[in-house]
Amino acid sequence: MTNTRLEGPLAELREREIRLLYEIGDTLARLSAEGEADRGRLRDVANDLRDLFFMVVVVGEFNAGKSTFINALLGDALLPTGITPTTEVIELIRYAEAISHRTVLRPDGVREWTHPGVGGPGVVLVDTPGTGSVFQQHEQIARNFLHRSDLVIFVLSAKRAFAETDRLYMELIRDYGKKLIVVVNQCDLLDQRERADVRRFVQAQIEARLGLKPLIFMASSRQALAGEPDSGLEAVHAHLNATFEQISPARQKLQTQLIFASRLLVRYQELLEGRLALVGRNREQTSTIQVELEAQAEGMNARLALSMAEVSRILSGVRQRGMAFIDRNFKVRLRSTDADKAVLQKEFEDDVIGRALDQINDIANDYVNAQVDSNRRYWQGIVERLSRLDTLLQTEIRGVDGSVYTDQRMAIQEAIAIADAEIGAYSNEEMLSLMRERFQTNLTGLGSSAGLSVLGALAATLGLATPGVITAHALAFLGVVLGLPVAIGGGVLAVRYWRRLRQDIRNDFNGQIDLLERGYRQAMAELTDRERSRLLQYGRQILDPVFSHFSSMAEAVERDRAALEALGEQISAIEALLEETPAEGSAI
Repeated sequence: MTNTRLEGPLAELREREIRLLYEIGDTLARLSAEGEADRGRLRDVANDLRDLFFMVVVVGEFNAGKSTFINALLGDALLPTGITPTTEVIELIRYAEAISHRTVLRPDGVREWTHPGVGGPGVVLVDTPGTGSVFQQHEQIARNFLHRSDLVIFVLSAKRAFAETDRLYMELIRDYGKKLIVVVNQCDLLDQRERADVRRFVQAQIEARLGLKPLIFMASSRQALAGEPDSGLEAVHAHLNATFEQISPARQKLQTQLIFASRLLVRYQELLEGRLALVGRNREQTSTIQVELEAQAEGMNARLALSMAEVSRILSGVRQRGMAFIDRNFKVRLRSTDADKAVLQKEFEDDVIGRALDQINDIANDYVNAQVDSNRRYWQGIVERLSRLDTLLQTEIRGVDGSVYTDQRMAIQEAIAIADAEIGAYSNEEMLSLMRERFQTNLTGLGSSAGLSVLGALAATLGLATPGVITAHALAFLGVVLGLPVAIGGGVLAVRYWRRLRQDIRNDFNGQIDLLERGYRQAMAELTDRERSRLLQYGRQILDPVFSHFSSMAEAVERDRAALEALGEQISAIEALLEETPAEGSAI
């Protein structure tokens, strides 16, 4: 067996490329679950670079005549053929000066042959199990070998050209960046017109469905093995010989595997771009929720202002009716009985207070319920949006790399759990009862104190009415005795006294109403402040970790993208050096 070797600059470039392939593989393995498989593929081709055999891999459907085609290329019936799937392993034929029909089955399942007809030193022919085979493991073996190829010969059957499995394999070959030629085999089963039709069909299908324009050869492997002329294999031979003569197989192999690595980098760069876009959308959604959270908290102030305006309107009515009540009832009376006081109290309660306290309590309860319902609905919206975010995250990363988003999904799910707990708290009747009880105790007490103050002042004033009457009679008597000037002076003092008392009652009543309004405002403001703080506190507890995770994720993606760009630059540098490096020193 002839060994292959490189010397000089090409040998140095090979070592540099091998190191780069390992570095790329390690980087890809870190980026996704699929990256581990791609690292294995890159290590495979790196190891192939050490052997430096140019691999011509033959693929195609199991009954397309691949083994027969290879035998025709070799000019020797080396490989077994048949109408059922006969190739169960990878058949690898190395160059040797003498034919060896004794095979070596390697631990990796590759069976090695040797033959001088493979195309020259440094070239190996590889026969793979058939695509579309009834044995799925055979097809998987073939797929798992494609990345190691330097040139792929796709063999189609002239009677069943371009099946769906053919398209899938060619798609993989295209994505790997492998060189491809197509051989339509078994053309001896077609006449000349049918051959032309099949060729046009295959060419149109490959171009339309894959965007490829490979060379297409029409051939009959059976005729070639039988030594018949015009089998079409002559053109395939000529093309392969020209390929190896123009650029040495060693140089081509170095170039081919750089293309393969470059295609992988492009795929992962696209993956990172998609990941960055996803993270960006999620960060934007999270930021939107944060902004809306602030708006929801500020909206409480507007709701408070509306409710307090209603309270002020009701208390303004109480104030006006109270002033009229005082003016109407604060007069000097000739007598004051318990019956008068009872009537006065009922009149105050009916005309001044009326339903004011009930109305204010209704406003307070409506305000509490509105805040609770609004915040509960808001938290429900948060849960729904976070759940959609979680579902989106799970859906868009499926088949790519779920492990990358584990922390992000955990943060979202924890946020959902906290929001669910908040909804439960807002639904808790005990909490609502405490709020209402607090309002009821505070507001009813203040309302009662206002009424009691006015009634107390009136009662005290009415209690003084009798002494006032006695004083008036005494003054009249003294006026008769002492004279008119003294009587007039006493009357003026009495009027001033009553006016001052009435004004004091008015001021006291206004003070009680002011106190009542401040009490309502303070109680409702405290509730609003507490709920706003609670909303913002839990909002930060929920959203900050999620936003932080997405920010960290974006930074990590940017670092990974920069790493891939640097690796791509190294590939370009080696490709440029390959173009500049002379072929001397190659033993292939």
